[in-house]
Amino acid sequence: MNQELSMNANQLVAFFQKPTSEFTKADIISFIREKDIRMVNFMYPAADGRLKTLNFVINNASYLDAILTCGERVDGSSLFPFIEAGSSDLYVIPRFRTAFVDPFAEIPTLVMLCSFFNKFRVSFRDRFCNDRDRTINFLTNNNHFQTPP
Repeated sequence: MNQELSMNANQLVAFFQKPTSEFTKADIISFIREKDIRMVNFMYPAADGRLKTLNFVINNASYLDAILTCGERVDGSSLFPFIEAGSSDLYVIPRFRTAFVDPFAEIPTLVMLCSFFNKFRVSFRDRFCNDRDRTINFLTNNNHFQTPP
């Protein structure tokens, strides 16, 4: 047994004896069943810099499989002011490598950070980052950072 993995603070790493980069959907489902996890939280950032959370009570296996596979729809126009309401559907898809047990939750809860995708499964990050000038203008004009001289 790898001492580094078994002593890891992340309960999933210790449980599976593998690094987070190797986590799969099957691993997440297995951990949830084995550890009697009752809630899954998806966390994702908005343009205001705040971390948003979607909470899912796990009622059955097919529901768990669906949210881990397809994620959940969110209104992008409420998260990012430059997204128009007519094309605002975004999906938050969990990144399994970010999974951890919430040590502060009253009921057993697994948390995962999410990535954004549009309805065509195109990464919102790729789309956002490809439009560099628009991104820099938005962040600079909203005091998120200052561009160097």
